[in-house]
Amino acid sequence: HDDEFYQTLLATISTGSKWKGYITSYKKDDNLFDVEATIYPIRDDSGGMVGYVAISRDITQERAIEKQLRQTQKMNAIGELAGGVSHDFNNILTAILGYVALCMNSVEEGGKVHDYLKEIVKAGDRAAKLVRQILTFSRQEEQDFQSVGLQPVIEDSLSMVKTTIKPHIKVEVDIDEQCGPIYGDATQIQQVMVNLCTNAVHALGKKKGSLDVSLKQVELLGKKHGSQVIDLDPGFYACITVSDTGCGMAPETLERIFEPYYTTKEKGEGTGFGLSIVHGIVRKHRGYIAVESEVGKGTTFNLYLPLLIGTDEEKKLAVDLSIPEGFGHILFVDDDEAVLSMGREILESFGYSVSTATDGKDALELFQQDPDGFDALVSDYSMPEMNGHALIGECLRLRPGLPAILYSGYMEKVEGEKLSDLGHTAFVPKPLDWRELSRTIQQEINKQA
Repeated sequence: HDDEFYQTLLATISTGSKWKGYITSYKKDDNLFDVEATIYPIRDDSGGMVGYVAISRDITQERAIEKQLRQTQKMNAIGELAGGVSHDFNNILTAILGYVALCMNSVEEGGKVHDYLKEIVKAGDRAAKLVRQILTFSRQEEQDFQSVGLQPVIEDSLSMVKTTIKPHIKVEVDIDEQCGPIYGDATQIQQVMVNLCTNAVHALGKKKGSLDVSLKQVELLGKKHGSQVIDLDPGFYACITVSDTGCGMAPETLERIFEPYYTTKEKGEGTGFGLSIVHGIVRKHRGYIAVESEVGKGTTFNLYLPLLIGTDEEKKLAVDLSIPEGFGHILFVDDDEAVLSMGREILESFGYSVSTATDGKDALELFQQDPDGFDALVSDYSMPEMNGHALIGECLRLRPGLPAILYSGYMEKVEGEKLSDLGHTAFVPKPLDWRELSRTIQQEINKQA
């Protein structure tokens, strides 16, 4: 404290008055500590002051907790603000990038206008990255994509789960050192690997068996690779395989393993989010996860992730990213008219027939008129009166099995609504990648075909 503080304190007690306040002092080890102090005058029989008594209480820890609480409240408030701003900006960015995509399809490639539009796309990508950083701050999204070599990621993941692998489990690792990098988030891929390996160990239990992990580079020529149907475009991919000889899964279990909150583990052993998160991460990386399992024989997961070619700056994927053609009647719902108008035009350019609504209630009324007249429902999550989750739920009650896609910049809120309650509803993050949305629509429609 400065001299003025102590002068005021002394002036108060010198008049015979009580002083109460807070004092910051030094301990013997030179560390600061805070006390709440009360100083009383001591008087003799004649009323004269003969001394003082001080009562103090160390409040250092209390103040630290209060400071931490204020900081937490401030960060939560800033996070809510940041998340809200990001949501609005995502809508603006979705419209900008969507219209640019339409323009690029309308002009000749290689011309000046096409080059200018490419620069707008680059600026839009930088803006999208900024949104992701803001959402990371508000803890609503975490994504940091760059060139990632999978070899060290897999090795680090195996090191992390090594302590959970018992001696009766034989581990076989086959890594292709020539496999190229992917464009992705190393932390998220590591999360996928740890999750799959941990599940494999759990499936083996006390049974003697093996856990096999491999990485190889493959070329997909069509929708079928070996005995598996792979819903990906032709191109070069990194294939990560995690295989175990554990208990395996029945067909009915296999159909639901990627649903949030679904788990085969005992109560208290798992949240049911593990494979749902794995599936979400693979989708974010524009990949595909294929599963084969047989009760009593084991389970094999094959992850296909598109390889990165060219420079990191260009971030060109070794797959065909042309806009996929679509078909069917889509009910498209968004409360942002700019996104709605642009989305309708883009989806129609893909080959869809599109009906639109600006809120959940209007969309539900439109759907009630002809539930069988729509091939898929595509809805934003955040809307007034009735959000996308509630809308999809009502439509599914009218028509079970309806292909439905929910999109949002608020993954945490969507997860909190329990997406699994809506069956196999797909989720697409914002800002929307219209190619990914079109592929997702077709995937959901094809499932019902």
